[in-house]
Amino acid sequence: MSTALELIRAVEANGGRIRVEDGWLVIAPEDAAAPVMEELR
Repeated sequence: MSTALELIRAVEANGGRIRVEDGWLVIAPEDAAAPVMEELR
């Protein structure tokens, strides 16, 4: 995975949603990001 769109799609495919809150990237539920955590870091 290399693009932001691919990361967003991967999180959404795991039932998650991404939003920005007070300047922070928030993924809910948190475990939806598990498959892409290394990419996000």
